[in-house]
Amino acid sequence: MSLAPRAVPVHRTTEYEELVARHGTHGQAAVFLASRGRDIEEAAARHRRTRAAPAEVISAVPPTWRQAST
Repeated sequence: MSLAPRAVPVHRTTEYEELVARHGTHGQAAVFLASRGRDIEEAAARHRRTRAAPAEVISAVPPTWRQAST
């Protein structure tokens, strides 16, 4: 008997998460990026899209497949 296919969506740390981890708060990360001519909202928007993607992927996996996440 063979096992059902398995889906394992993986993710990486986003730029926004790295900025907040390094600078402590959203506000401090915003000040850091502003000093370099960038807007924190760009990184935050990419972060939101990236975090929404795994839910879309999992919903597309057939229910008979095994699933895991990292």
